[in-house]
Amino acid sequence: MNYFCSIYYFSIIKILTLYIILNIIYMTNEDKQFFEELFGGLENMEKGFGYDYNIFCCEQGILIAELGTKEAIVEFNKLDWGKQKEMVPGLSDDHSGNTFGMACRLAISYLPQVKAIKRDEKINKILDK
Repeated sequence: MNYFCSIYYFSIIKILTLYIILNIIYMTNEDKQFFEELFGGLENMEKGFGYDYNIFCCEQGILIAELGTKEAIVEFNKLDWGKQKEMVPGLSDDHSGNTFGMACRLAISYLPQVKAIKRDEKINKILDK
């Protein structure tokens, strides 16, 4: 049983690594710093399933956070996959239940960043006039 679990988890890590390489979702340095602090440091992001797994969840969380509110994310999490893909088109097909749940939780934590980014964009528009 442990042998098959190891193969399963190794396959997930390979898929997630490929996803990160093939799909270009750039996190800003501020985003990386935010998530590293949320995890309690870079060394903690490397634990468990590893850095690539955690970064995948963070990147997907950024996309999901665009829904705007905790309530919207909670409701989104309850929908079927087709509706979720419609609402967040960049959502990866490589999710397991684990990565998807983690991405939704990280999205809720990321909401203050989304608000700050939108605020900064409004300020920049005003200053550019």
